[in-house]
Amino acid sequence: MAETQSGVLLQELFPDLEGKVIPLLRDATIKYKKPAQKKIYAFASVSDENLQKFQELFEKKGRGSVQVDVVVKDIDDVVTAVASFVWFVTRL
Repeated sequence: MAETQSGVLLQELFPDLEGKVIPLLRDATIKYKKPAQKKIYAFASVSDENLQKFQELFEKKGRGSVQVDVVVKDIDDVVTAVASFVWFVTRL
């Protein structure tokens, strides 16, 4: 779920790149905090600094890496896991 949510966020941030790039998951880390006892949801984010760095590099070279951080919480707002995904994105 966390990895999928990180990819969904990339699609939301860069809808104009859909079908024009190949995104490859380069690195992933996840830390489990508590067992999930109820329904869970994933929330993805990219820091402004990371986003700007990626956009600058992608404009110059047609490729770049971007880190997406994800927090998984249950319906009571209890954090069950935190994850980080580094995506390498290159033009077709």
